[in-house]
Amino acid sequence: MKTVYIGLDASKGYVDVAAINESGSVLSQKGRFDDTYEGHIAFSAIVKAITGDDASKRLVIGIESTGGLERNWLKFIKEAFPQAKRYLLNPLAVKKFGERGLHRNVTDRISALNIAQYLRLGLRPDEACREPEMEGALSYYRHIRNEIVRVAAMQNELHSLMMRVHPELGQYCRSGFPDWVLSLMRKYPTAESLARAGAEKVSKISHVTFERAQSLVAAAGVSVASQQDSFSAITVKDLSEKIIRSLNEVEKMKKTLTGHLKDDPTVKVWMTFPGVGAWTAAALRLEFGAIERFYSSEAAVAYSGLDPRVCQSGDGLKSRGISRRGRRQIRGILYPAILSSIRCNKVIREFYAGLRAKGKSHLEAAVACMRKAVSILYAMALTGKPFDENYQANLNVKMEENAIAPNEKRLETAVEQSRKPSSEKSLPSLNAPISRREAKRRIERIAKIECMQSALA
Repeated sequence: MKTVYIGLDASKGYVDVAAINESGSVLSQKGRFDDTYEGHIAFSAIVKAITGDDASKRLVIGIESTGGLERNWLKFIKEAFPQAKRYLLNPLAVKKFGERGLHRNVTDRISALNIAQYLRLGLRPDEACREPEMEGALSYYRHIRNEIVRVAAMQNELHSLMMRVHPELGQYCRSGFPDWVLSLMRKYPTAESLARAGAEKVSKISHVTFERAQSLVAAAGVSVASQQDSFSAITVKDLSEKIIRSLNEVEKMKKTLTGHLKDDPTVKVWMTFPGVGAWTAAALRLEFGAIERFYSSEAAVAYSGLDPRVCQSGDGLKSRGISRRGRRQIRGILYPAILSSIRCNKVIREFYAGLRAKGKSHLEAAVACMRKAVSILYAMALTGKPFDENYQANLNVKMEENAIAPNEKRLETAVEQSRKPSSEKSLPSLNAPISRREAKRRIERIAKIECMQSALA
């Protein structure tokens, strides 16, 4: 069976196409097709001209993920060539593959040819796990996330201005803006207007007691605010109103999205993890996508940017924290969830306490808990089983019933290895021209084995 590999490099409004055969010979590299009905028909005609009427020919088509510009083409290719293998490729992987050729020129046509060569060499063995039915929900989720970013920008602007207009309110806004502060600033945008209002009127604002109203009015009467003009008042009032309105809209959109995904199997099983609510489960579901595309929990951890970054060269070993190369949005979702899990999740709470007892800082322990949580959520999604806080304890009991205790088994194996004849031993040697640091490590390993020998002698 002959195979034709077709690479598409998507740009805004068009794609460049290159086709090669099994030996790498270029069949076509002259195609640029617009993302229109006519362009799609022209692309289909070129592909049919390349493959001919030979039904035995196998068609493999790949296109880079380009921020959504590739979606229309993927949909058309699926409908026009249902028997073809289709791949949505990681642009970074294709870029690194293309750099091996040491070409200085970077054009769309060369990029399309690189994609075709990438497919020919089988560097993408499995078809991408795409979920077309989730694309609408993913777009809506990104819209919500962008709205949250815009609200945060307005809050930062208001906080900066508040230090000059309402400095006495800063003590209540160290961890964000409470609703009553926003309502207060919307109604009384300057310290001067608040002082004139009086405690009776201020206490009518929701969540403001009469005692607090008295203290707020008294502080406003002796305020050190430097901006009390009408333009500052208009700005504070406008920002407060927009933030309140936007926060309400965000909450409504979150409820709409979580309601849409409430029956998703992965979302349902993740919500059994103490600390993970409806919004966190839905957001993680859309960020990770189809969990089957990760070959292991370590791959899911790396996608989250939580994998440890270790640099080893010779006898030197340095740990540089986490890689931060994955989706920072996942880390942003997980951190508040982990803070909740530390309080209400037995597994995470005990793990966190153990790390703190070893001298780890709060942030180091929390990041380690985030990594552990990703591994647990990955296993839950694959197995479809709800969270079980006694899972590890039950597993240890089974191991003790069915086999030798793990620690004893490891100790016995190490002693058996140490008792082998010298020709079979894998003990570290001190005769090699190694550094002082490496020699110290090997001496420690030898001492441990000798200690185990004496313990079981």
